[in-house]
Amino acid sequence: LRLAPEYCNILAPDANGQFVRRQTSVKHLQVGDIVHVALGERVPCDGLVRKGCDALLDQSQVTGESAPVRKMAGDMVISGSIVRDASLEFDATRVGKDSFINQLVVLVEKAQASKAPIQLVADRISAIFVPCIVALSFLTFVTWYVCCGLHLVPQQWLIRDEALMFSFLFANAVIVVACPCALGLATPTAVMVGAGVGARLGILIKSGAALEVAHKVTSVVLDKTGTLTEGNMS
Repeated sequence: LRLAPEYCNILAPDANGQFVRRQTSVKHLQVGDIVHVALGERVPCDGLVRKGCDALLDQSQVTGESAPVRKMAGDMVISGSIVRDASLEFDATRVGKDSFINQLVVLVEKAQASKAPIQLVADRISAIFVPCIVALSFLTFVTWYVCCGLHLVPQQWLIRDEALMFSFLFANAVIVVACPCALGLATPTAVMVGAGVGARLGILIKSGAALEVAHKVTSVVLDKTGTLTEGNMS
């Protein structure tokens, strides 16, 4: 989610007490900083519009509201909004992890880390399946090693007469063919990739469980304030 810029301009007093524009990293913003956003730039954090300032903000990619909104003195501005008609100055009120954009990022990260119901089933099966495969692999190793020791295996089958390596290859083949790790990794990987792709397309998925049942959705109902847009995530 790259809706907020990496750098922004703030107004800070110089040695003479005059406010001058200075560029800084968004990570260094603090509550109370006076932020200056030029025409066409994105709002780097949440804040309140300063007295004597107003601007038209495009919030479609953040709130879904397709029509630009006029922000006057005292109005709240949301990080990720785009200034459309004039420069804007506001006092930062929520920065860093407390800003609206970072809360969206946290939401996506939680969705990627959450477990879908089917994953709980896979975890229970893996708890039994993996030890069984490991035990079967060990049993295969022992069986072939004993057979080699009893000369039940043709000598031309052995690699430089090394029964240990020969037996290990069969034991390894059992693990590779059964691939027990795939059972435990498939579901969380699918949830992580699905949530990430959805975020890039502007769809925020709340949890793995929501993603799992999404294929059953047949219709979407919007109330009178519901808004659909075609905003492109940056």
